[in-house]
Amino acid sequence: MPAGTIPYSALPSPIPAGLFEAVETALSAAGFVPRCDRAPDGLHVSDMGTATTALSNYAGSAAQLAFVKTQKQTALDAVFDANFDLSKFIRGGASTNITAANVGTFLATITNNYRSLRASISGAANVSAVNAININSGWPANP
Repeated sequence: MPAGTIPYSALPSPIPAGLFEAVETALSAAGFVPRCDRAPDGLHVSDMGTATTALSNYAGSAAQLAFVKTQKQTALDAVFDANFDLSKFIRGGASTNITAANVGTFLATITNNYRSLRASISGAANVSAVNAININSGWPANP
């Protein structure tokens, strides 16, 4: 594939540490001049195909992975805090279907989903795996 420009909008934000070096290494390994220059219109690379593949496969450095995991966990905690306030539910709820079984199932589902998502974030092997975790899925509706 020919040389070209990858727009900044196609890059992860924030740009992870080591990303440009990984692209240059991939270009060099593929036999291209390891050109990966930042310019106002984007990232100028010596081969679009190789650079695009390197960008999509970039797993991130250990520091980047830790940073992304912390960000995802913070976002998960924000979803939890914004949606599951037990005192608010008890004081302001209008549901007439409150039974021990319904509330127990509701709380168990919330707890299990939170813990499962937290374990997924913690156990993710790379940045792509962390980014693939949907922290908005699996939550129950109010009983």
